[in-house]
Amino acid sequence: MGGSGIDLFGKFNEGKVREVLSRCANCGRFVVMGPPRSGKSFFIENYLRGSLGNNVTIDEHTLGIHTATKTVGGLGLRKRVMRLLKRMMPWIRKLVDEVGVEVEEAHRTHPSTPRQHP
Repeated sequence: MGGSGIDLFGKFNEGKVREVLSRCANCGRFVVMGPPRSGKSFFIENYLRGSLGNNVTIDEHTLGIHTATKTVGGLGLRKRVMRLLKRMMPWIRKLVDEVGVEVEEAHRTHPSTPRQHP
């Protein structure tokens, strides 16, 4: 791992890089998407950039909640995003449990981390 910072999800990230390399053997472009402060840049700089090679363009896109009132399927965009985030919570808990991240360690390196699991 190059770059800087503490990686609480090292084994998880290494597994994701292996998955990317197996699926994207001849890709010319790779896109990383996620919410703000989710580790996209860290993952790109510390794992992807050296693994994918110089001929691959890596794009990074930040997802966020738009405050527009546009509705899809009867729900506003904000409500749809919140519903999606609630459905993701079991996966996030499973990820934390699988990689063995201690809540206190997460709080030490990222002070905004809640001290209790929701």
